[in-house]
Amino acid sequence: MTELLKVSKIDSLVVALANRHYARRHPSHQVGSPARSLVLRDATGTVAFVWTYPRDGYRKDGQNGANCELFRKESPGVASELILAAEALVVAVWPEVPRFFTYVDPRRVASPNPGYCFLCAGYSRGGIGPSGKLLLFKERPSHRAVSA
Repeated sequence: MTELLKVSKIDSLVVALANRHYARRHPSHQVGSPARSLVLRDATGTVAFVWTYPRDGYRKDGQNGANCELFRKESPGVASELILAAEALVVAVWPEVPRFFTYVDPRRVASPNPGYCFLCAGYSRGGIGPSGKLLLFKERPSHRAVSA
């Protein structure tokens, strides 16, 4: 199993992977939104994650939990296993996180099953958001979903 390392938002290997990701509109010198972030990569710089979790829980899209803003894998290995390993690190840093979620743009990925690796890691489809992206989410087993 690939070990994931905590790195900074300006880690050159993570930034390079992010700059090759379909969601990146323009090259940048860092990753992540202004929310508190957890940036992870493997030792060789071929796998990267950026997770964010707002301190106040506020998001304009109404989602709560840890958001996987970036997952990029340019190496062999099982993507869903990497996602599970990253989730364990998220929980170690933010033990109170109630759920995980991410967005996948089905128009920008080549897969006939967008987000398949997240689905294999136990995520569920949450519909299509206003931006046309597919919402995928996963409740933490030790946390119960709150009904609205």
